[in-house]
Parts: sequence; structure tokens; C-alpha cells
Amino acid sequence: MSLTLKQQIFLGYLVMVLFTLIVGAYAIWGLRDLNEITADVIFADLKIGEKIIKLNDSTLAQDLYEKRFLTLQQADAENCSGAGQGSSNRFSRKSLQPSLH
Repeated sequence: MSLTLKQQIFLGYLVMVLFTLIVGAYAIWGLRDLNEITADVIFADLKIGEKIIKLNDSTLAQDLYEKRFLTLQQADAENCSGAGQGSSNRFSRKSLQPSLH
């Protein structure tokens, strides 16, 4: 069976289209797998990031409460030692309490 030139060209293009479709399907399949892996990593990192933010907030709050405690202790020590009698105390427990807004 001898093919004409026209049939040979058509058959060549048909083979190229077939290979292109196979490569395209393989690429789409690979991108789908990559998308699943990326989504897993992103969602895991978001959970870790949220926990890090909460930990940082807790650390900053603890530091703030420590400073307030030390300030109150210093103010109480000054009041007990008699220093600054006759003058009004600049520190009060009410002004140093955290405000809940």
C-alpha cells in the first residue's frame, strides 16, 4: 500500500496532534498533583502561622503584665517606705489595669 504525498502529510500531522494531546494530558495530570501538594503545604503553614501569631501575642501580653506588676510593686514600696509623703501618687492600680475594648 503506497500512500500519496497528501496522505503522508495528513498522517504526519495526525501523529503530531496525537503526541501533543498525550503530552498535554500528562502536563495537566502533573499540575493537578502539584496543586494538591501546594494546597496541603499552604494550609499547614497557615495553621502554624496562626499559632505563631497567638504565641507572639501571648508573649507580648505577658511582658506588658510583668511591667505593670513591677510598676505597682515599686509604687507600693514607695508608699510603704514613706517616700513622697504629702505628694499625690502618680500611679494607681485602676489606671494600670488593662482596658477591655
